[in-house]
Amino acid sequence: MEAAPIRERIEQLIRAENLIEPGGEVLCLVSGGADSTCLWHSLSALGYRVSTLHVNHRQRGEESEEDARFCHEAFGAEVVEAGEPGMSEAELRELRYSFGAERLRATGHTASDQVETILYRLVASGSTRGIKVRREDGVVRPLLGLWREETRDYCCAEGLRFREDSSNPGTIRGLIRGEILPALRRLHPAAEENILALGRERPRLPRGLERALLELLASREGSRSVDLGPALKAVREYDHVYLEQGPLPLIGRVRFGPWILESELDGLQVRCFKPGDRLAGRKKKIQDVFVDAKVPRSQRRSWPLVTREDSGLEHGLGEILIAEEDLRARVAELGREISSDYEGRDLLLIGVLKGAVFFMADLMRELPLPCEVDFMAISSYGSASDSSGVVRILKDLDINIEERHVLIVEDIIDSGLTLSYLIRNLRSRAPASLEVCALFVKESARQVRKHVRYVGFELPDRFVVGYGLDFAERYRNLPYLAVLDESLFPEGT
Repeated sequence: MEAAPIRERIEQLIRAENLIEPGGEVLCLVSGGADSTCLWHSLSALGYRVSTLHVNHRQRGEESEEDARFCHEAFGAEVVEAGEPGMSEAELRELRYSFGAERLRATGHTASDQVETILYRLVASGSTRGIKVRREDGVVRPLLGLWREETRDYCCAEGLRFREDSSNPGTIRGLIRGEILPALRRLHPAAEENILALGRERPRLPRGLERALLELLASREGSRSVDLGPALKAVREYDHVYLEQGPLPLIGRVRFGPWILESELDGLQVRCFKPGDRLAGRKKKIQDVFVDAKVPRSQRRSWPLVTREDSGLEHGLGEILIAEEDLRARVAELGREISSDYEGRDLLLIGVLKGAVFFMADLMRELPLPCEVDFMAISSYGSASDSSGVVRILKDLDINIEERHVLIVEDIIDSGLTLSYLIRNLRSRAPASLEVCALFVKESARQVRKHVRYVGFELPDRFVVGYGLDFAERYRNLPYLAVLDESLFPEGT
């Protein structure tokens, strides 16, 4: 394998995540292994001003001393000695990261390290959280897009010597690397890629709301999270904000979104639930509940109850942008327009899950012509103006659309990334015709507006919910379109 393509991928990750300024200074924390050797050499070759540091923990006798000598001779590394016998790997890692804190530091962690971390945390705590490309203390990981084997290939291609750590097989990471992952590969050859994907699948907030939360967090002098209500918070990681579900202490009577939870048990923490159907009326038992409780399951005499408040659905809403009767009238108008255009033809409606279901059901009832329905589910990352944006199909069509008259039915078009991808994908399947009907189009989607033949309403760039549109899976069932209440966010957003 040639080294140049690997360097290009490293540079792409650095630029995409803004890890190091072009031509900037960076201190590489090196161990002497293939990963850190690749890190040191590739960053130097890419024009960054690289210095190196090796921390000798003196945990492996003469082998530790040999690693230190190698790093000093091969990289010109500054060598410091730190660590005491009996310190854990986590303690040694934090000690290592405490050096050079005044400078930007980089480590040689790879996608292979990411897989091992995710797998360990998945087994140990049920979390799929992996290694961050940038730590809060500023340590960056430019090699997270490479596999460990690729760093070895790089060193071989460049004729670089590197050290092997003989202690790895005796560690937990060595167990995962030497026994567990090989067994998983025998189960499925793409085991590592699938585990790596677990760490990437975090739902992104809509861009407008994400910008507002980023501004709020910036005004709070480095705060990383905003409480959005019981058991829900928005967490910042670098330039993005994600939703996280936290445990909710269940003591007596508490709110959980639009629900009221009640329990006589001690020590309960609810993480998620769905209401069951064992009790009649508005009160129901909580089923499928994940809890931590001091009372063993076998000794529980009662289960928590859940009640939905009549006012819960409207909680957190601001002004109503489009009333229910206006929505109904416009959907009827769209139905008449589409029926006229497709008279004499069989029409196939393709809905984009989940939000378009409501609009599509009402629209179809306004079409007095033969038509079929099918659905696609699509996940998008990034933005229309971001070349790193990725769209992938979670559920594909069941119907062959070749030579069919196809109408894509969308609830809302925001960035246009998903729609642009969808049009390209469906056109490649040779339909007789392909058009788009969107109930809502935001001002920010001007560039893709020309691809939309039927438009219900044009909206300002505000975060809206209702009639299929959600916030954290809530508010879809509102019969009108409303703005999320800005009072949910403190003054200054």
